[in-house]
Amino acid sequence: MNHTRTRTQALAMIEALRSRLDGVPLEIGALCRIGTADAALLRRTLAPGADPAGLLGWAGWQQVHERAQILIRPDPAASHPWLLADDIETAAALAFAVRRAALVIETSPGNCQLRVLADRPLSLPDRTMAQRALREHLHGDPGSIAGDKWSRLPGYRNAKPGRDGCWTNLLRSDLAGARPVSASALLAGCGSAPALAPLTSALGQGRCGQGQGSPAGRAAAGGARPEAGPADHA
Repeated sequence: MNHTRTRTQALAMIEALRSRLDGVPLEIGALCRIGTADAALLRRTLAPGADPAGLLGWAGWQQVHERAQILIRPDPAASHPWLLADDIETAAALAFAVRRAALVIETSPGNCQLRVLADRPLSLPDRTMAQRALREHLHGDPGSIAGDKWSRLPGYRNAKPGRDGCWTNLLRSDLAGARPVSASALLAGCGSAPALAPLTSALGQGRCGQGQGSPAGRAAAGGARPEAGPADHA
């Protein structure tokens, strides 16, 4: 394992998440022996302001010795503004992060997760509702809408079978000047005409479902949407 690379990427992700959490702790997870019958999820809490070095070392040990997928999330019981969209094509994820405040984590070549910043803290049920709206517009993984969903901690290898141990990478973490998405617009959804305008504005899209992350948007950009992978803990 490249310890310098792992530390740099993981610390950048932790710092970006913490910058908008206002005292909410983080959880670091290790999904050990992924893809086997004896898979197990271990977790550790990273308190606000605590030095993450020890937990990053623990995570590295779990990856090397237990073939673990290394994960991160804000405390799911707390209200916080971080949302998740999974299984987004890289070009679409980066284009979204130009328009709105988001962290882009490459989980495998051409495929990303987005940690999207809302303009106010949301409870777990409200995060689930908001992530459902995000998924509908970005056309991500329908199995990744739960408000307590883990994301990958970049800098570690993707341990999922079939991914060949590729590195996970933090492609964008700069939130300076970026606008959060409107929580109210996401919660209103896209099922009716009155909700359409605020939601498409919140996502930086011209029309509902026609952003660069949608099939139509990707076709316009000359790319095809990759097949959705099976849902797992990340």
